[in-house]
Amino acid sequence: MTDTTTTETETARFRFFQDSLGFNGGGGNTVVYSHLTGSMALLNKMKIQLLQGCSTFDTLENHADRLTRDYGAAHLGTIREQLNELAKEGLLVSEQKLTERLTITPSSTAALQAPPAISILAMPTRDRPQSLQSSLKGYMDCAREHELAVKFMISDQSEQASVINDNLAVLAQLKSQYDCEIYFAGNAEKEEMARKLAAHSGHPFELVAFALLNRDQFPLCYGGNRNAFILSTIGSLMLQVDDDLVCRIAPSPDDKQQLTLTSKYSPHETHFLSESETQSLENRFSSGNIFQLHERILGRSLYSCLKAETKIDFDATNSSFFTRSSADSIVAVSALGYGGDAGTGTSYHFLGETAETHADLVRSEAVYRYAMSRQQVLRFVKTPVISDGSFCCSGNLGMDNRQTLPPFAPVQRNEDGTFGCLFNSATNHFFGFLPWLALHNRPPRFCSPDDLRTDAARVSCGDILPLLLEKCVPKIKHVDPGTNLKIIGETLAHWGTAPRAEFEERLRLALLERAANRIRMFEQLLSLYKMQPGFYIADVKMCITALQESVIDKRYIIPQDLIPTFGEELARTKLQELVRNLGQLLTIWTDLRTAAGELLKGGWQPFTRV
Repeated sequence: MTDTTTTETETARFRFFQDSLGFNGGGGNTVVYSHLTGSMALLNKMKIQLLQGCSTFDTLENHADRLTRDYGAAHLGTIREQLNELAKEGLLVSEQKLTERLTITPSSTAALQAPPAISILAMPTRDRPQSLQSSLKGYMDCAREHELAVKFMISDQSEQASVINDNLAVLAQLKSQYDCEIYFAGNAEKEEMARKLAAHSGHPFELVAFALLNRDQFPLCYGGNRNAFILSTIGSLMLQVDDDLVCRIAPSPDDKQQLTLTSKYSPHETHFLSESETQSLENRFSSGNIFQLHERILGRSLYSCLKAETKIDFDATNSSFFTRSSADSIVAVSALGYGGDAGTGTSYHFLGETAETHADLVRSEAVYRYAMSRQQVLRFVKTPVISDGSFCCSGNLGMDNRQTLPPFAPVQRNEDGTFGCLFNSATNHFFGFLPWLALHNRPPRFCSPDDLRTDAARVSCGDILPLLLEKCVPKIKHVDPGTNLKIIGETLAHWGTAPRAEFEERLRLALLERAANRIRMFEQLLSLYKMQPGFYIADVKMCITALQESVIDKRYIIPQDLIPTFGEELARTKLQELVRNLGQLLTIWTDLRTAAGELLKGGWQPFTRV
């Protein structure tokens, strides 16, 4: 029970948190337990329905007026009385009490202090000297125009000596033009970095090298570049941007003056660009201080962010948002939206967008066909957002590396999705999203209907790693990130060293559940949109059929992104080795961060100065 006064229940706005636990109480009753308040009550069916009808904040009177539409006006007094009881029991929670909970003055002075400025621009690259030059030049122009003290760090995954030399020539020319600090690490520098960290931490070189290099010759190694930045910038705030993300910005459409707190996986909205909108896309963007945009929220305590706002929207939160927050919780990762290529590599996910976004996608068949084949979008938030979801898109990330940030998955795509899952599971910090867009200047790709069908039917390493983190890792307390990462790592390492039949059986069950959920979602969409429009419905049905046919194939669990390089049999082995190595890396990750921090304080510079 909570101490809720009569005056408060008359004036305050309340809601029920749908992630409260419900257990069979017998006799048609349900025992409801709230993670948020610790309250527990045995409730009849009507009270359960009343709770579920209060999913957004409103006064109890307004909740009662709305709910009488289901029960009839004669029940208004009874409904109002029962809502009062539910509020007093702590199952309906007031907005005021949540605000008070989040804005208790921290005992730590650090939570009240403004964070330092972003001092590092980190750019991963591979085999794209021209893109590297044009993108990096924009950030150097920005730093010069706004008189910012920024170091530029480049981590290069290129393997051909000619390309590496071209990249170094680009950096030398920019150094001469801008007279700024530029640091470079290719594979040779990252190997030496791994040896130094292994020697200082006492951990095996092969495992440390897994974090930074691609010694097992996987097709892709995006995360290795990103991990090199994390281990080279301990104690600093950095902005990490891809080499095709241009330093030009645009405000989000319909920017609203409020702060939004959310537990949604992704808080973004999407506008699908037509062919003509794509052709004129660059006209939306102009130069601006992209560093300052991130600094509005990056590294700031949750307390400071809330105190700076006059209007806060709590409606999209779960109780998890409040149970993970503490006096030292900060926004440790920030991101802008983006315009241009969607960066997903597939159009498959567009089919399951929210109702508002779906309406935009199918506003005409021409727009739909162009969006599905070219993947040109505006993806944005309408307000500043603080999130305890796990969505992470690595193209444009502010990172507070004073905190214990987890590693990225070193190899294959969706390395940022794995990072997001680890950040969400292991820390008590938050993602922040700003209502601005950066320009993703990647040439439009082309995806055919056959590609869509293939994407629906396949799984990749980027699908499997986050799924294993979700399904196989125990839920843990947000206390010490290092301890949490070690627990997660030990669990992954267990599955990575289990007998193959046991590992693949666990993976198959998780993938079957995932496929079943997607088929269920698609069937619900067919019903929701009443089988219209036909061009969209045909693609949804095609994806359902592709999923149904693929999940019953024993080869469904083999990651398709590894087969062209390794073949089916070796791909199975490589997948399990990847899970094992990632798990083992997580168990030592805090030691590597500590070793890197100590070496950096001693003057070590793992990147070569240009």
